[in-house]
Amino acid sequence: MRLTEIIAESFDKPYLIKMSKGEFGDYDGIVKLTDGTNLEINFNLEDNSDNMEQYSVEFHRSGSQDLTGEGDAHRIFATVVQALGKFVSKVKPYMLTFNASKEVETGQNPESRTKLYNRLVNRYASQWGYSVYTEDHGDVTVYELVRKINEARTLAPVSPVQQLIDDYKIFATFNLARLADYAKPGKEQDLKAVVQRAIKSAKELDVLKSDNEKLRFIHDMIKYIQPHMKAHMKVEHYEKYKPRIQKLVDLYKAVV
Repeated sequence: MRLTEIIAESFDKPYLIKMSKGEFGDYDGIVKLTDGTNLEINFNLEDNSDNMEQYSVEFHRSGSQDLTGEGDAHRIFATVVQALGKFVSKVKPYMLTFNASKEVETGQNPESRTKLYNRLVNRYASQWGYSVYTEDHGDVTVYELVRKINEARTLAPVSPVQQLIDDYKIFATFNLARLADYAKPGKEQDLKAVVQRAIKSAKELDVLKSDNEKLRFIHDMIKYIQPHMKAHMKVEHYEKYKPRIQKLVDLYKAVV
């Protein structure tokens, strides 16, 4: 059976997973798989400024973020897509971000599966009213789903400064999460320190009052993060992160 046929069959019978809302706006769901392991899906509310909710989505299979293995990866992916669809239909967030591993079962081509998953995410996101932005980080693909303006709820216009702040928070708390995995030998702790500082900075940003303070802070953080990434990451992985960094730099330049 071809991979496309396996995917099509899997999408006809995803696992049924129920989501529950937590005290602080997060949503969580869990379902037992046929091999006895559990699949958990977590929608974590990262920001709710101007009522434009931004969620990072995490998928765990028995405590691991690797959803492959046990011959059931495609049915699990179908379950994840179904959960995403139900979530955006109910909550209508402004932005969702999540990772998809490229690890495959023996005999499968990781690039073929990635291309197929990209097509599926784009197809369903379009049906949901979202634009898709992808970033290739080597062994993982990062997806950002942003609600289309003409499909979004009536909201106050977002200023360029706020767009920059929102993008920086996604960059600092989500895009950098796996940085230490791509470290040069012996530089893992250096990159873990960068990740910890970036996560802390996203919270510090909320405390600042004026736009000028926030712009200066983001400028200083970019100047701190980028050289450390270049110095401590393997070259091939740093090159894959560069477009994401440039996107943030371009937003900053557009504001100032």
